[in-house]
Amino acid sequence: MTRIFTLTLNPSLDRTYEISSLQPGTYHRGRITSRDPGGKGINVSRNLQQLGVSSTICGFFGGRTGEAMVSELTRLGFHLLPVWVEEETRSNLTVLEADSLRMTKLNETGPQVSELEAEKMLELVTANTQPGDRWVFSGSLPPGLPTDYYAHLIRTVRSEGGISYLDTSGAPLAEALETKPDVLRINMEEAGQVIETKLESETDVISALAKLKSSGIHRAIISGGREGAWLGSEEGWFQAGAPHVQVRNTVGAGDAMLSALIWAELEITPPEEILPLGVAAGSASCELEGTAVVERSRVLELVKNIKVRRGNW
Repeated sequence: MTRIFTLTLNPSLDRTYEISSLQPGTYHRGRITSRDPGGKGINVSRNLQQLGVSSTICGFFGGRTGEAMVSELTRLGFHLLPVWVEEETRSNLTVLEADSLRMTKLNETGPQVSELEAEKMLELVTANTQPGDRWVFSGSLPPGLPTDYYAHLIRTVRSEGGISYLDTSGAPLAEALETKPDVLRINMEEAGQVIETKLESETDVISALAKLKSSGIHRAIISGGREGAWLGSEEGWFQAGAPHVQVRNTVGAGDAMLSALIWAELEITPPEEILPLGVAAGSASCELEGTAVVERSRVLELVKNIKVRRGNW
């Protein structure tokens, strides 16, 4: 049986605060509409659970916030492998304006992770990886970790026969790409930074996918918001348009997409069917408030209206 692990190096307690309209410098009265354990890897696990796939959550946790998150995730039925750190797990706030659906995110940087704590996580990953295991590495790095930390983790998983999924940005992304993760999910802006060319057309996107494939990445997914997403693999490139939905919140859409891609792969879904399921999950996530997770039935409903185009290299 394939085992799935999600790693969240900088988890957070995510709260969404809804007001009618944000007016900087003035007093507001609103309501907290959601309070969820968050972080990209945790979001992937939560969506996988709704899709019928079990996974193990790993991450750095600290202080009362970290304890509360571990307790809540355990209550929700997840298996956790936490590495405890000295400093407090962060809290993030999303301000949602009900009138315009505009979002403003206020994110803490996260706890300072020591060299010893970082080494404990590497040891945990090594000890728990078996051939065929799938590891999802996603999200930002907390202070204290070197930018090549994901690269170390990917090499560790590969040495034990595991499969790596990467979803991050900036310097950690650039460093990790040198290790050739098996699956990569990024957005158009991040892809442009990777190949040092702004992606302004589908031709640019396909060219970026070709470069990523030639670098040794088995599957690369570039998401384009309302334009859907593109996937590049040995079988060719695929494009799936996004279905029309009422966008409520885009936070977590990429995590929902990645979870559905993993779900589809586990079901041995053909490449031309994998991407639409990912796009459907991302779109379903956009309909929800806060960091709520998708419903399997909604994903299967949306995917019916998604058309896929295919091209050869």
